[in-house]
Amino acid sequence: MRTERRKSPRFTITQMIDLEMGRENYIAAEGVNISDEGLLCHTSESLEPYSRVYMQLSLNGEKKNHTIKCEGVVIRCKKNKKNYDTALEFADIEESDKKKIHTFLH
Repeated sequence: MRTERRKSPRFTITQMIDLEMGRENYIAAEGVNISDEGLLCHTSESLEPYSRVYMQLSLNGEKKNHTIKCEGVVIRCKKNKKNYDTALEFADIEESDKKKIHTFLH
């Protein structure tokens, strides 16, 4: 039996996420799910584990939309049939953005 390692539940999302790997090196990513700690997305390129990325995503709530901009760390990147399953952990994120994510999810 596999032990669950996640600290927070994941919620399904379907949106494009902008990832930046250094200067002018942009990677399109499609969000799969999100939690308070990070997100899983599909990328067309393999990303090196432990590399830092700058990310931007939109949270579309019932009353208001929020744009979250933060840095993340690649936790894992695994090839699937069409692209790569890339897990990102939120790293350098404003406390107010953490609260927006939490409110959006719960």
